[in-house]
Formats: sequence, structure tokens, C-alpha cells
Amino acid sequence: MFLLWHKKKIDPFLISTFALCFSFGSALWLGQDASWDLRNYHFYNPYAWLQHRANIDIAPAQLQSFLHPFADIPHYLMVKADYPSWLIACVLALPVALTLYFLGQLSQVARISAKPFYVVLPILLIAGTGASGFPVIGSTMSEWHVTALFIAALWLTFKENNLPSASTCLLSGFLGGVAVGLKLTGAVYAVALGVMYLFMPGSLRQRIRQTAYLGLGGLIGFVLVFSPWGLEMWSRYQNPLFPFFNQWIKSPWAEFSSYAGSPYATQSLWDLVSLPWRLMITSTPLVSEFRLQDWRLGLGFPALALLTFGSLKSLQERQKFWLPLFVFCVVSYVIWAKLYGIYRYAGVLEVLMPLAIMMAISSIFKKSIFLAIATSTGIILTPTVWPAWGRLPHGQPAVVAQIPQLPENSMVVFATLEPVGYLSPNLPAKVPVISLINNFMHTDPGRIQLQNLATQKVLQHQGPLWLLWHEGFEAEKYYNGKPIALMLTELGFSAQTQNCLPIQTSFTNKLALCPLFAKSIK
Repeated sequence: MFLLWHKKKIDPFLISTFALCFSFGSALWLGQDASWDLRNYHFYNPYAWLQHRANIDIAPAQLQSFLHPFADIPHYLMVKADYPSWLIACVLALPVALTLYFLGQLSQVARISAKPFYVVLPILLIAGTGASGFPVIGSTMSEWHVTALFIAALWLTFKENNLPSASTCLLSGFLGGVAVGLKLTGAVYAVALGVMYLFMPGSLRQRIRQTAYLGLGGLIGFVLVFSPWGLEMWSRYQNPLFPFFNQWIKSPWAEFSSYAGSPYATQSLWDLVSLPWRLMITSTPLVSEFRLQDWRLGLGFPALALLTFGSLKSLQERQKFWLPLFVFCVVSYVIWAKLYGIYRYAGVLEVLMPLAIMMAISSIFKKSIFLAIATSTGIILTPTVWPAWGRLPHGQPAVVAQIPQLPENSMVVFATLEPVGYLSPNLPAKVPVISLINNFMHTDPGRIQLQNLATQKVLQHQGPLWLLWHEGFEAEKYYNGKPIALMLTELGFSAQTQNCLPIQTSFTNKLALCPLFAKSIK
């Protein structure tokens, strides 16, 4: 072990072993996913896609019913196959292992291969334990999918000593396109990768040609992954990105709004420039619903600038590796901060920063490298505060629910802002689920066409109606402060809270299906 620890050349087997042990160990230690997103749409969406529920249901997972389901299909299939939650979590942690493996390979390109493994190990450890990535290891949140694909694309780009070949550019772009196809927020890094290629070594003509190959590969990857879903959305709602960017596409099924706004996006130049350092000391939710704290960006950007523009590296190293990487990180950071500011989406940046930090430290403190690496690792890890997205102990998958048998020809109605989409796959396949009030549909004048269709389907249904009731339903209010129970009455319905059928779930035992009656047809 001592020889491996001090080994000068990075052994891919060592990297792979650490990556797998860290990923699986973290997934087991954290417990199974119980996040809002899982309860809302990560379990429902693949079910809806595979079982063609778009012909039966209307928005059980609220606005998120229309998000691309492909990344969630493995989780859904494993739950349906009765896999234990610990095994599901380990499978879902594989993108983490891939990320760390490719980051280890990328570190060889950064000349860390000339350093002992004790320099590389902290890079992987710090990269895997950030406030963006660590809390979602082994969960259905697909940020690690995007991170793994873009770190792999960066490694492919830099691994050749000469300019990347056409095939390398195509493959790097393809990986980025797949990432964006799986999760549209990955477009931040796709744009940054394209800009980075314009700063690679070589003549302007060579760089433009490489960027063109990269773009072509990205287009192929994106179309391959996203087109089945985009075509489905277009055929149903006349917007391939439905409901997003509808202020331009103008589908009649949604409001003419972008639906993509984020309350965490930076508003001023000061906010943009200072955010990495404010994250080092903040106790307020600047970039997340929950409190988090992280030093990686705050220390990483200065280290990256020092490696790019300082004298720590040769001019050739700076031009071939550090300048393009600096451009990639700065461009992706600016776009991320201005469009989203949601820290979960900063995973690629969070993973790259330890590489810059440790490379700068190992270059400055050459005579006391072990002590410097150990001290800086502790300084970075200690103040990290992870947001609590929600976990439960391992056991039966949390999305499995026990629902009483319903009479023939029943219909279930949702009217809540709570995440309850996971209940739909637990109902009999013949039971339609219609959401009348959620974060996408309301009762105000000018309500969307999909809302009108949902209301008519419920009013015209010939059979028992059941409202999903939860504790506090009578007091739940919409964003405008209006009680949701009153909104349901305005649509022509009344619920009976007697004779309700209780639902048993891992998340709560205070759900029930209560008889719903249509008072009038509007």
C-alpha cells in the first residue's frame, strides 16, 4: 500500500477502485432518495412514457410532468423489478464513479501523473464531496449524468498531445449533446465547451474546424437522445420543449411564458463576481432551497487564474491546457449564474475546481507537498455544508405505496402543490389521474388550455371520482394566497372527507382518497 500511495504514475486500477468504493459507500451511507423531485416526477415520468399515460393522465407530476424521462427509466425499472433500495442506490451512483475516473484521467493530462497518488486522491475526494454533488449521490437527481459526460468530453479533448482530431472532436461533442439531451440545463456546459474550442492551440482555421466538428457531434448526440421526447411534446402541445420558452413558441396549451426563470439567478455584476466567495461564508439560501456552504469555487477560481496567467506552469502547458480550461470554467460559470444560480447545476464546475486547487498547491509547496496537500484538503472539506434533499433508510423502495382497491371506472383527481406524482404508478393501470390544480395549472382568468381540458375530463367522467386528500388540505393555499379547497369549488367540485380510503407510503401515513362530487358543469 505504501508503494501504491507514493507511486509516481497514476494507475487506472487505483482510480477505478477508489471511484467505485467512494460512490457505492456514499450511496449506502446516505440512504435512499426521498427528495421532493422523486416524489413529484422522477418515478412518474418514466412510467408515463413507457406505459403511454399521456393518453390517460393529465399532469400528475405538475409542470415537471413534461420533463424528459429517459434518465429515470433505470430507476423505474429497478423499482418495478423489486430491487432493494440499496442496490438501486448503488446503480444510480455509477455516474459518480465514472466522473471520478475521468477526472483522474484528466489529472494525468494536467501533469499530475508526475506526482504521487496522495496528490490525486484528495482531488477525487474533494470533487466527490461538494455541496452540489455529494447530497445527490445514489439519487434520481441526474446532475451526475451531466457531470460525468462533460468530464469525459474534456478528457477526450485534452488527452492528445497534439490538436484533437476530427473524431475526438466529434466524440467529445457527442457526449456533450447526450448530456444536454438528458437534462437541458447541461446546455450551459455545451456552450462553454464550444467557446473553449476556440481558445485551443492552433491556427484560427484549425480551431473553427474543430469547433464545427464538436458542434456536429453535439447535434447528433442531442437529437439522438432528445428527439423522441421532443417529437412527442411537439405532436401533443406544438412545443418540443413544452412548456419552456413558450413566450416564443406560443403553444396554446400553456401560458406565453418561459417557465424557466430561477429565483437564484444573479441580478447584478457584483452578485455575479462575488458569489463564489459569498458561498464560503453564507448561511442564507443564495443558490438552493436549503442552506449550503462550499469553498470549492471560491478557492478554485483564483487557483485556476494563477495556473493560467502566473508562472507556475510553462507557456506551453498554459496554452494547451490551462487557458482552455479557464475559458470553459469562466464561461460556464457566467451562464450558469445568470440563467439559473441553482447550485445543483454547478456540478461540473465543482468537480473541476479541486484539480486546479491541488495542482496550484503542489506547484507552490514542492518541498512540503504532503503537508500542504493534507492541510488544504482539511480546510476545504471541513466547512462544507450539504443541503438536505431528503433521505430515508434503505429497505423497500420509498416510492412503493399501498393503495386500497377502487371501484370500477374510478378516476383520481389531484389538487395540490405537494409532490404526489409517485402515487400514480401505484394505482391500477385503468385508473386515470387528472391534476386540476398544481404549480402549472390554476383557476384564474385566462387559464391554460390544458387546464380546461383537465376540468372537462373530470366533469364528464362517468364513474366514481376520488380526490387525493392530505393532512392540511383545507388550509393549503396557492401561490396567490387563495385556498386550494376554494379553487376546487370554483371549478365545480366538492369533496367529502368522510368515507375516505387511507393510503400507506414510506413518506407519510396522512394521505387518503376521498369521494369527489361535481356540483355543476361549467
